[in-house]
Formats: sequence, C-alpha cells, structure tokens
Amino acid sequence: MGVITHADLNLQPTRDDWLSPSLHQIGGTASLSIVRAATLVVAANDASDTFKAQADYICGSTAANVQIQAALDALPAGGGLVLLSEGNFDIAAQINMTTYDKLFGMGITATMLNNTISGGGYVIKVDGATDVETGDFGISGGTGGIWWASGANGVYYSSLRNIYFTGQTSVGFKYDGRWYN
Repeated sequence: MGVITHADLNLQPTRDDWLSPSLHQIGGTASLSIVRAATLVVAANDASDTFKAQADYICGSTAANVQIQAALDALPAGGGLVLLSEGNFDIAAQINMTTYDKLFGMGITATMLNNTISGGGYVIKVDGATDVETGDFGISGGTGGIWWASGANGVYYSSLRNIYFTGQTSVGFKYDGRWYN
C-alpha cells in the first residue's frame, strides 16, 4: 500500500482532512469529495451482542417498526440501505418505504419480521415509489406481509428477493389489487 499525499503540497492528509465535508483541490482545477453510501444497521432485541455493538439502532422487545422506520427516514434523499440483523423483529405498525430505499436482512430464516399489528395490516407498504429493494428476511403471521401499491406514479425499477412468507391469514404479497399467498 502506498501513501496518499496532497498533490500540491506533497503532504500526508490528516484523518480530519479526509473526514471534513470540504472539497479537496487537485492541481488547482478539479475537485474531489469523499462520499460514503448511506448504510444504517438495525439490531433485533434478540440479536447477538456483537451485532448490537455495531448497530445504529437497537430494537426493544416490541414495536421494532419504530426503529426500522426511523432508520429508513434517516436515509438521505438519494437513498441508502437499512440492514437488519439476525433475530426477531415484532412489527406493531406498518413500515413505509419510499423511493431509493433498500431494506435487507441476514437471510430468510435468520431475520424474521413478526406481524403483531393490532386489527390487521401489512408489515411493509411501498406506495408509488421507484427503485425500492427488499429481501433476505421472512415475514410471519398477521393478515398481510407486503403491499406494493401503485399510487399515482406506479412502482418501477424495484425488486423483492428471497422473502419467506408464512402464517398470513389473508395475503403474503399484494401488488396493486392483486395478491399472492
């Protein structure tokens, strides 16, 4: 590995230089900004201590939807990823996803979203959003799993991958009036 130096001054930048939101000049004309994609980690109440230590959000034993929704809402306008730990997430209210949101777990049997919504409802709803991705988790119980409503603009360039639906009394996956169990 080499050493990165400032092009004009031949100096090694400090940690604060690299973490600063300011732009770095290269040769006096071009500029370079250092950008990291937004990834937020949510740990289940029963996740490992190691995972909890690295998480941005840690769920209690009920209403994990509050922490998951907070993480999704904290993503920048350009989107990002919310990564769910292994474990059980008891969902007491619907989680709403918007354009460019990505929500992934650790596997279809490792991460389980348990529908505990009183009076029924969907665990996740995507309404009129584009570029939404979800996957690698299971959804258990309740009346509904995921509802992709087309809204005024439809749902485009989006995907569901590796999602296990079990125990829904009505609908596992619903898309704009069509439902699949």
